[in-house]
Amino acid sequence: MEASRFGDAEGIYKKLVGLTPADALVHMQLGMARAMGGRTGEAIAPLREALRLRPDLLPARLFLGISYLETGRPKDAIPHLRQVVQAD
Repeated sequence: MEASRFGDAEGIYKKLVGLTPADALVHMQLGMARAMGGRTGEAIAPLREALRLRPDLLPARLFLGISYLETGRPKDAIPHLRQVVQAD
C-alpha cells in the first residue's frame, strides 16, 4: 500500500480475507486497496463487512463514505461521514 501498488495489495488482502474472514482489519485493508486503486465500487463490500465486524473502525467508515460519494450514492455516504466528523 505504501508503494502505491494497490493491485498487488488487493491480491494479498484477498488471500488474507480467505484465511481470516473474521478479521475486520483485513476486510478494511482490502476495501482501502480497492478504493485507492480506482475500484471504488468494489471497495464497498469489504468496507461494509469490516464495519459489520467492528463498527468502531473510523478509517473503514471514512473510506466507505467516500466510496459511496464516488459511486453516486450521497445518501448512503452521509451517515458514515457524519460519524467520522463527530468522532474527530
